[in-house]
Amino acid sequence: MRFLYPAVTFFLLCNTLYPQTFDAEVVEKKTDILVQDSRLVTTNFFKVRINKRAEESRFTDIEITHQKNEKISSLEGWIEDASGNVIRRLQKKEIVEGAAETGESFYDDYLTIRFTLRHNEYPYYICYSYTQSDPNYVIIAGWSPVLDYDIPTHKATLSLTVPNGYKFLIDTAGVKLDRTLKLADGTFYQWSSSYEKPLKAEVYSPPLMEFCPRIKIAPETFNYSLNGSFRSWSDYGRWFNDILCGLDNLPVYEINKANELVKNTSSTREKVRILYHYLQDNTRYINVSTKFGGLVPMPAQYVVENKYGDCKALVNYEKALLKSVGINSYYTVVHAGSPVIESDKGIPFPNFNHIILLVPDGKDSIWLDCTGRTSPFNYLGTFTSGRKAFVINNDKSEFAWTQRPSVAESESIRNFRFKIDAFGRMTVDASFLLKGNDFENFLGVKTELDDKEQQKLLNRFLAYSNLEASTYKIEMASRDSKEISFRTYGQAGRFLKKIQNDFAVMPAAFRLPDFEAPAKRNLPVKLILPSACRDTIRVEVSNTLEIVSLPKDVNLENEFGFYRSSASADGNMITLIKEYCILPGEYSKEKYTAFYTFISAVKKYEKICGVILTNSSLKK
Repeated sequence: MRFLYPAVTFFLLCNTLYPQTFDAEVVEKKTDILVQDSRLVTTNFFKVRINKRAEESRFTDIEITHQKNEKISSLEGWIEDASGNVIRRLQKKEIVEGAAETGESFYDDYLTIRFTLRHNEYPYYICYSYTQSDPNYVIIAGWSPVLDYDIPTHKATLSLTVPNGYKFLIDTAGVKLDRTLKLADGTFYQWSSSYEKPLKAEVYSPPLMEFCPRIKIAPETFNYSLNGSFRSWSDYGRWFNDILCGLDNLPVYEINKANELVKNTSSTREKVRILYHYLQDNTRYINVSTKFGGLVPMPAQYVVENKYGDCKALVNYEKALLKSVGINSYYTVVHAGSPVIESDKGIPFPNFNHIILLVPDGKDSIWLDCTGRTSPFNYLGTFTSGRKAFVINNDKSEFAWTQRPSVAESESIRNFRFKIDAFGRMTVDASFLLKGNDFENFLGVKTELDDKEQQKLLNRFLAYSNLEASTYKIEMASRDSKEISFRTYGQAGRFLKKIQNDFAVMPAAFRLPDFEAPAKRNLPVKLILPSACRDTIRVEVSNTLEIVSLPKDVNLENEFGFYRSSASADGNMITLIKEYCILPGEYSKEKYTAFYTFISAVKKYEKICGVILTNSSLKK
């Protein structure tokens, strides 16, 4: 099954600065695709010039990833010296085959072929080629001349040979159609391109592939378990709906169990909550091989019997549970993670890598990620929020926005209470109410680490925040809470700076991304979720300390977000309140200077948001 591209993966280290001479260069990348007897046969050839020893393993340690039903054949490799002479050929004993280590699953449906082509005199060339045969393909090609965003590709070609009468859909950008050749039994097409100016990922930039030459090719019709079509998204949704039919049958005892669990409530929302908890408490997530190589979920009964499944199987099982108590829900495909890759533009071309479940609830929607055993009910989190997903509903299948959290739902709230004695020693009692990404990070700490590991990780976190904690506590109001509380007490001397007889109290600054200066920025900004935090800081000073100055109030607000701060004093208690928000949005290069100016202003105000105190007893 050809669904994620490219199949060849190097051990990459992206986002490096580019010297005048690249570590490596792709001299030629050649991809030839043949549609033959309902099978997709792809032959790949790569010739890469290795210029330096530094990080050469990124290009010379080669890994070909494929699914179990895909056959890899005609694998060859060799090394050429600077003059183009072959100095070593790849031997069979040097090829290592095994299970792919994706880091995402317990069982994996992917296999790898690994080998190394390396020399000790520079420059040299590595060349390798192989043929991949796929009997169950949905997509023909998601092709680009790019092998690695860090290095150029000087020459790249893609060819496609299809039989007579075979129809396909195509989107291209920055790629030239060189020729079309009519054959006796079909048609040959060839495109060419290059990638001469490598791109560097920037802070919150869109996927680099959006700025690279590329081709998307999909068959107009295909057969994958059942006949399907890419003529429209509606056709694709109808096919997806058909392959799910009959997979939601549950044994009678499981149906009875589901109905018993919800018998005391008439609320749709509460029934969904109960059955979601039942799923979480009685199954676990693993990535299992499926009969058709990845798109068709295992039947619901399989999960009942085995108590595990991948995202497809668990969603299908939860969908079946809901159906058994009279609740409709919709199998939904989405591209999870970051950066967000969109599928709804151009030809129907599924770039999905995860499955979630949509449950209508009147005018509201309930979204379930069925892979998270500790995820709150109706919480998608940063993994799949703020993007469009494709909802499978027969011929009414359509794209819909997943959850888009508001600023209030994303804003972490932190409270600090400092005490300063006459000798300039300062302690802090801090309590945080964490949401959004902060919530997810601390939820992982609470649920996945033991006490010793928690202590070790939190000590590093608190040291980074200038706190020296002696105690801490992490709590959630309930398993479905979308916020988590964190409280700590300890020394806070790092917040206090002594300047002769004066003291400067410098509260923890908000951690904002280090966006590039406008002169160094080349790409737009794409933020899919708000980033926000609110601090309330109270400083109790001893009677021997007097206030010299408080920071001025600030109220900055524009299309990119806001920053507000205010300070006041009442007797020996100083209160400082500050808050920031960066709003989601797509900001073009033309708007970037204004965006950067806003971020820089927030950072400037954070640096001067301090309180100056003096020791009055020393002045007498």
